[in-house]
Amino acid sequence: MNHEDSPKKRKTVKIHLQPKPAAPRHPYVVARAVALPNPVHSSQKKRSCFVFPMVQVTVASFLGIMTLDFGECSHVVAYAALGYLGGLLMMAPRRYALTATDEMLIRWGFIILFFVSSLISAIIWPLRMRGM
Repeated sequence: MNHEDSPKKRKTVKIHLQPKPAAPRHPYVVARAVALPNPVHSSQKKRSCFVFPMVQVTVASFLGIMTLDFGECSHVVAYAALGYLGGLLMMAPRRYALTATDEMLIRWGFIILFFVSSLISAIIWPLRMRGM
């Protein structure tokens, strides 16, 4: 055909292709999909971040009670423990969605409060002694 032939003389030829055959399979293999529940985190068990601070409070309380300084050291530990307990109670409503800062404060908050309460007790204790 040349360009002078009219389009009416042209015919469209439809070609039917066979579908591509599937890959050969072994006759004894059965393919099954097994869903694994997040395999990356299954080997890592999340540790409780409350064990270490409870040991801190227990040891500090025991040592504070044993110190013979008219109760000043035990007052420091008591102030720190009460402040720490207050912080834990404020975090309790969102205990399932703790941030990294919350976990750091749970782990080391008692130590921080111990130093702060020792400074506050150094101011309060002499004022209490004057009143006696």
